[in-house]
Amino acid sequence: MKQQKTKWMVKHVSELPAERLEGVKITRVLEGTAFDNLGCEYVVLEKGQHLEPHVHEEANSFILILSGGGFVSMENQEIAIEEGYLVYVPAGVLHGFRTIDQPIVMYGFQSPPIIKSKDNVDIVFEKTGAQGRLITT
Repeated sequence: MKQQKTKWMVKHVSELPAERLEGVKITRVLEGTAFDNLGCEYVVLEKGQHLEPHVHEEANSFILILSGGGFVSMENQEIAIEEGYLVYVPAGVLHGFRTIDQPIVMYGFQSPPIIKSKDNVDIVFEKTGAQGRLITT
């Protein structure tokens, strides 16, 4: 039996549906592609916004800062980041992001994907122990 081919695609990221994860704008760029074991999100943290410290219990993450700057916290250390920085976060490592006077735009790549479905997100927040929630905008 022949395996079904995935349809090719050329789109601008703004053409894809945006969602919010704890108030942070994300766009899942691999949705509907053949990359079942890889997650990739285009993420925008606005000026003054933060993503509270959290862990991914299963996913290893690699993040590329495309523009802007701010801070990443990694296991209670805060490190300044800006365009061109790479951040590697193994599964189980506590991390978070915050901006001050400019937004941060980044790509996050994970394996396995952090977002398996709207109701199944591999993000657990340190303060509350709550799982992250995905809201379609």
